[in-house]
Amino acid sequence: MGVMTRVLSGIFLALLALPSEGGVLKKVIRHKRQSGVNVSLPEENQPVVFNHVYNIKLPVGSQCSVDLESASGEKDLAPPSEPSGSFQEHTVDGENQIVFTHRINIPRRACGCAAAPDVKELLSRLEELEVLVSSLREQCTMGAGCCLQPAEGRLDTRPFCSGRGNFSTEGCGCICEPGWKGPNCSEPECPGNCNLRGQCLDGQCVCDEGFTGEDCSQLACPSDCNDQGRCVNGVCVCFEGYAGADCSQEVCPVPCSAEHGTCVDGQCVCRDGFAGEDCTEPLCLNNCFNRGRCVENECVCDEGFTGDDCSELVCPNDCFDRGRCLNGTCYCEEGFTGEDCGQLTCPNACHGRGQCEEGQCVCDEGFAGADCSEKRCPADCHHRGRCLNGQCECDDGFTGADCGELQCPNGCSGHGRCVNGQCVCDEGYTAEDCSQQRCPNDCHGRGRCVQGQCVCEQGFKGYDCSDMSCPNDCHQHGRCVNGMCVCDDGYTGEDCRDLRCPRDCSNRGRCVDGKCLCEDGFTGPDCAELACPSDCHGQGRCVNGQCVCYEGFAGKDCKEQRCPSDCHGQGRCVDGQCICHQGFTGPDCGQRSCPNDCSERGQCVTGHCICIEGYTGEDCSEVSPPKDLIVTEVTEETVNLAWDNEMRVTEYLIVYTPTHADGLEMQFRVPGDQTSTTIRELEPGVEYFVRVFAILENKRSIPVSARVATCLDAPSQMEVKDVTDTTALVTWFKPLAEIDGIELSYGIKDAPGDRTTVDLTHDENQYSIGNLKPDTEYEVSLISRRGEMSSNPATETFTTGLDAPRNLRRVSQTDSSITLEWRNVKSAIDSYRIKYAPISGGDHAEVDVPKSQQATTKTTLTEIDAPKDLQVSDTTDSSLTLVWRTPLAKFDRYRLNYSLPTGQSAEAQLPRDTTSYVLRGLEPGQEYTVLLTAEKGRHRSKPARAKASTGAPSMVTVDGTQTETRLVKLIPGVEYLVSVISMKGFEESEPVSGSLTTALDGPSGLVTANITDSEALAMWQPAIATVDSYVISYTGERVPEITRMVSGNTVEYALTDLEPATEYTLRIFAEKGPQKSSPITAKFTTGINTRRAGNSPL
Repeated sequence: MGVMTRVLSGIFLALLALPSEGGVLKKVIRHKRQSGVNVSLPEENQPVVFNHVYNIKLPVGSQCSVDLESASGEKDLAPPSEPSGSFQEHTVDGENQIVFTHRINIPRRACGCAAAPDVKELLSRLEELEVLVSSLREQCTMGAGCCLQPAEGRLDTRPFCSGRGNFSTEGCGCICEPGWKGPNCSEPECPGNCNLRGQCLDGQCVCDEGFTGEDCSQLACPSDCNDQGRCVNGVCVCFEGYAGADCSQEVCPVPCSAEHGTCVDGQCVCRDGFAGEDCTEPLCLNNCFNRGRCVENECVCDEGFTGDDCSELVCPNDCFDRGRCLNGTCYCEEGFTGEDCGQLTCPNACHGRGQCEEGQCVCDEGFAGADCSEKRCPADCHHRGRCLNGQCECDDGFTGADCGELQCPNGCSGHGRCVNGQCVCDEGYTAEDCSQQRCPNDCHGRGRCVQGQCVCEQGFKGYDCSDMSCPNDCHQHGRCVNGMCVCDDGYTGEDCRDLRCPRDCSNRGRCVDGKCLCEDGFTGPDCAELACPSDCHGQGRCVNGQCVCYEGFAGKDCKEQRCPSDCHGQGRCVDGQCICHQGFTGPDCGQRSCPNDCSERGQCVTGHCICIEGYTGEDCSEVSPPKDLIVTEVTEETVNLAWDNEMRVTEYLIVYTPTHADGLEMQFRVPGDQTSTTIRELEPGVEYFVRVFAILENKRSIPVSARVATCLDAPSQMEVKDVTDTTALVTWFKPLAEIDGIELSYGIKDAPGDRTTVDLTHDENQYSIGNLKPDTEYEVSLISRRGEMSSNPATETFTTGLDAPRNLRRVSQTDSSITLEWRNVKSAIDSYRIKYAPISGGDHAEVDVPKSQQATTKTTLTEIDAPKDLQVSDTTDSSLTLVWRTPLAKFDRYRLNYSLPTGQSAEAQLPRDTTSYVLRGLEPGQEYTVLLTAEKGRHRSKPARAKASTGAPSMVTVDGTQTETRLVKLIPGVEYLVSVISMKGFEESEPVSGSLTTALDGPSGLVTANITDSEALAMWQPAIATVDSYVISYTGERVPEITRMVSGNTVEYALTDLEPATEYTLRIFAEKGPQKSSPITAKFTTGINTRRAGNSPL
């Protein structure tokens, strides 16, 4: 390896070191090598390439000029008789390869200077170089050096770019003409490189077996379909009566499925995943919905689908595990958003007070918090308080809007000024917080100052403790004179505390607190009177020591009581009260008594009880019972009861128990003014024993009872799933009641005569329905049965799926379009939606294609089509109204561009559902060019163009004596600029201007159509003015008013959830900002609910 490196280096340096007396080449041709001179050879099984750069100077003068880029005469640059200026040397073996590439291109016939001395010297150098390379080749041929085996060499001589291209000095190579390729444009190029399915010979493709076409892109059919079919994209479409890959077989008596089997010797040989006489029975669930292959009875789904039967759409990026995937759409968890839940959301959308960046709010100035919901406080309260709703709550010791000021204790109590946190008290106040008042004369040092008042020491008084005080202030019963008490009449003592007794108790008792405590035998306030025994017990008067008893009392001390009327001889007198004999009552035993005193629930009249309301019986001890218990309505879980009771009671107790063994008794209560109730949460299909008690003051009456059985419940949680175009699976939960079986019935909705009924056992919980029609609404119902009993039906509706289009094929294609054709579906559809995108990635596009009335539908896919029929529907002096029709392709938005008179352009982005737009603020009498394009992602349609001019200002001339005039022929809902100019002769005043907006005109031609028992369609003509919305309100008898708002582009609205057989009043008016138009009114009457009427019980 070292020898070869030194040889190559020597060659290169020798060429650079040789002197040259020629001029500088007009353009330098460079070929850059890929590695340095000192090369480390790789392993033996890898090729080695040596590239060299030669800077060759040619003589420049009047005799010789070189034009390397001239294409004329290039075929004469290197005739075959002359040595070639381009040389490539290859050594090739099975394990290693060495390539010597020499780019030496000399246009020898560019001028007639081949005999010049400098050119001869240059050719001599090239010959020396070829001698060196030849010796190196011989060395490799001998097996020495770096070559392991003898090598082969080739010397090529060809014209410059072979006359089929131009040489570029920027890329140091040939730019070939179409149809040619190679470093010297000498190799023919075939269309599409024969799609790697053939060989390119002289520019034409010789296709491999199985392919055909100009570029070998078409599949060849076997045996040319034996003239018994047509060859379509490599597959034989056999004529009627023939089958097989090459249409060589006759069809079987029972036609085999073309997709799932092959007819061999008159019998169908089914492919994997299918069985049956005609191979139409899939072994995989739902035949994988034609979205996958059936392999070993399991679906291998196509890209974009998943599930056991490939019925589920795959979500983008599996929603990044941040949401749930439902039918191909991500329902993101809280905190994430986007088509694939790949974007973080911010809490509460930052409340519109900040920007959301990677899930975190960057709040605007003045707001803070995780969701920017908190207001920021001034200077962040200087970190001396808490920020609450934008206001500072300062810590102790600080104050101010931003807590920047020191706070004085208690705010100086409102009696001073706060200076640097210290109180400067007002006159008359003191203490650290100025909370204490100063006392007059400082209490003369004879007391304490408390809240501005003197609390004097003992012996002193006065507001400033300047006066001497008496003991206990003489108890307010005397005057203080020089510290001594002068007592008032009736008081005595040092401090006038003691009361004086009248006449000093006549010396017959003691004086205590001003009252006499008389000795035995005396009484009176002054003990001057004689006392009676026991003070006559308070039941008489004491007169000179003797008791004079009051009425009803007797005895020496009036202690004994007398009974009224001496109990009429019908009782005993005890302590003045009569204890009556049995059968009598009253304070004097003069009345006849009732049993148990009527239990205190009535009045006793001449020995008989008259009971109060709610009680009955001889002694009023019984509660009035309910009567006439009836069962008004029974369902699976409820029973409605009703009863009568002429008496008022507190409440009713309802007790109910299943009649079967081990039935649990249950009860509840209802108010006494209620004579009906509903028993709830019962078991379906069970008999209950029901009793009703009246209760008055916690006492029960005798019950009234009844027996009732609840209805059977229908199967619950009925669900129709796995719906295809021809099948559906019905599932349900078994009813709670004991049943004998379940009846399943299904058929096309609104076609009651065409139904199918299936009887199922009681333990079945699902049933698969087949042979359904595509895109058809079906109704299925379930009924529980036990003996003669049956439940109400559980009903569910479902719509079968659309059958998929079949036999999609490419008819033709160009560089900008492709034509597709497929067989139409059986479903009654309006259109197909085609989605397509580059395989290499990028935005996908969608287009809706109407269904053809033929057996197949054909369409051509191109770029997004432009908006259709763009035109100007109305013009004013300052606005243009544009209208257009929506393109067929699926798109995201419109982009509207129009030119201004200044030469600048304006742009507006419009929602995809927009079909009209008003350009406002335009200049009068100017022509505008409008371009409207549809956009989807980075794709943009060709623009739709329109030109229009704004109207010129209108002018009205009125008499100079007038001060008002009427402007006519204005457009509703349009703002006008009005200017008034005074004129006299040819002189004009400055204009006085103002603006006005005309009122909105309302919609017109309101009608209703498609009226059913619950729906109607309202249609109207739009207002002339451009409005924001229409307000729709409708009401009927006993139906509250319902109000809805729709877009101003809408001219019809479906009214739903209406009441049957009801007359409705419909009102519609237009809105634009704060403006409202006058309403338009119509009336209509809904139809009768025939289904409800037909199912009503007899």
